[in-house]
Amino acid sequence: MRGGAWLDKKEPDKAISDFDACIRLNPNDSTSFNNRGVAWRDKKDYVQGDCPTTARLIRIFPKNVVAHVNRGVAWRLKNEYDKAILDYD
Repeated sequence: MRGGAWLDKKEPDKAISDFDACIRLNPNDSTSFNNRGVAWRDKKDYVQGDCPTTARLIRIFPKNVVAHVNRGVAWRLKNEYDKAILDYD
């Protein structure tokens, strides 16, 4: 919950730290992975935002719609529209 509050306060570095701690405690927590990806995206670090975080989330939970949408947004922001469309589909 605190990581989400940091996101709301526009403090992505603090949010990432909290989400990292959550993931260490529960490596299968899809929400923490997803929210960490959102924090990286908020920092405009699209490589971190879509690759190590959301890609791993998609490998763990391949039917997680939110993860695909968020990775699609990261691809769109990188002007990689074909990859974005694949995730949106």
